[in-house]
Amino acid sequence: MMPPAFEAVGQVYEDFHQVTDDEVRELLATPPWQGADT
Repeated sequence: MMPPAFEAVGQVYEDFHQVTDDEVRELLATPPWQGADT
């Protein structure tokens, strides 16, 4: 679903805050299957 006048990703999320470089590194270092409920 997209708003009629899409201008930015942040306008469709309630919480779209800046993340730190360390948070990004941690997420990229975690295998995608780790912690998955499969």
